[in-house]
Amino acid sequence: MPDDELQVHDSAEPSNEPSDDLGIPVILDVVALATHLIKRGVALTTNQLAVAAYRVPGDDMPVLLDTLHRHRLITDHTLSGYVGLAWSHAERPDLALSRDRWRTLFTAAGYTEDGRRVPRPTQPLRLYRGASPTAATTGPGPNPATLPAPSPPAASATACRARSGQPSSNPNVCRPATPTETKPNTSSTP
Repeated sequence: MPDDELQVHDSAEPSNEPSDDLGIPVILDVVALATHLIKRGVALTTNQLAVAAYRVPGDDMPVLLDTLHRHRLITDHTLSGYVGLAWSHAERPDLALSRDRWRTLFTAAGYTEDGRRVPRPTQPLRLYRGASPTAATTGPGPNPATLPAPSPPAASATACRARSGQPSSNPNVCRPATPTETKPNTSSTP
């Protein structure tokens, strides 16, 4: 068969090939895939959503989830496993959807840990840059508990002059007064 007779499949159109990916066609454009799924009109299972979500680029995953949720093609329970993933896969999630839409999706998903619905904590949580306490002490980088205490703020030249009579040449060091450096206070204000 000559090359000019080969049919190239357009990624925005569903393939006529039988699909072995749980009935989700190979459509890489988010609008075309969402439109196809809306026209099909059948709610997606969790596994079907997984296939559909990874068909589109990460920046388009929030748009796909939002569209499927608006058209009630995914349940809140199914959404809960993917809303955090969509947020983290998008390079700029705040540009993919408005804050109101994100708030709607996260509210519908409920409280989750690693994509699983769990009961909300009854006490406030202490977060370590978004990590659990275990990860905060065993993760990459130094353990915060073993770091030295921060040094006090740098003393100003005025504060050094008030204590020692002379400013230090280094603004971060205030030299202690010695008997030869002490000058009498000649100002009328304390």
